Amino acid sequence: MQKPYVNADGYYAYCPHCENPVKLLGLLKPLKRHGPHGRHAKYDVSGINSFNKIKYENCPYHRKHANYITEPHLGEETDEDLRIYNMVREHFDHIIYLLKQSLPIVITSSMAERLLQNYITHRGWMFRDADLNNIPWVFINAMHGIDLFGALIKKIQNLRDF
Repeated sequence: MQKPYVNADGYYAYCPHCENPVKLLGLLKPLKRHGPHGRHAKYDVSGINSFNKIKYENCPYHRKHANYITEPHLGEETDEDLRIYNMVREHFDHIIYLLKQSLPIVITSSMAERLLQNYITHRGWMFRDADLNNIPWVFINAMHGIDLFGALIKKIQNLRDF
């Protein structure tokens, strides 16, 4: 890679949706908690589009809490947290069924166990964006350390289905 995508302070790209500059993290030096990913650069980057605040705020890849997936909210468990936790306990099989129907990977029983263990370890029911309406998606987003290398991929008839 070369300029404008490489500068003295890091590696950059464009956001595919809002076309704002994105700083690439974890390319050369592994990160402790995340794999390689991009984060919107809220400033102009020479040779790449200028930062546009309105486009940034309307971008579907923009999150108010950059680490919303891995950071539980601060404080004690709330009644809502306990409702989510109990819903996962009572309907774990339904969550896995929905994920099996929705995702293009084959979720084996051992993978389902690892997903549950990660959800418990990372207190997924306390994630900032967790609510009773998105339990399966927060559940799958709690997938820390689950290697998908070698996982079976379902035969896909139409990529637009996913």
